[in-house]
Amino acid sequence: LMPLEASVAALADVAYIHLHSSCLYPVDILLRDPSYAVLQVNYDHAGRGPRLPENLPTLKRIIERRPLIVWGEFTRDEMKQLLTTLGSQGLSFQPVVANEQEAQVYRDALVRISQDPV
Repeated sequence: LMPLEASVAALADVAYIHLHSSCLYPVDILLRDPSYAVLQVNYDHAGRGPRLPENLPTLKRIIERRPLIVWGEFTRDEMKQLLTTLGSQGLSFQPVVANEQEAQVYRDALVRISQDPV
């Protein structure tokens, strides 16, 4: 399927591919192929896929080679694990929130985490 995927990706100015944390087995193949400028990983709900500590080595491999979008519901501890392990360069962190107030809480937590000494 990769030749077909590459031809579709070539039609976009910037192509990305959406993956789920429960299905990261094609990451190394995707990283060898220049078709996708960005990889996006949906962090699946508990019980639907591996938890963050198990996925962090794969996410680190991605961000070392490509920008990474991580989307999902995260605890403060998981946010800290992401930033500590991956850094912020090339990372787009997109937490799922219920409303504007929750978005503000996440933003404030991210600011505090980024200011914590490692």
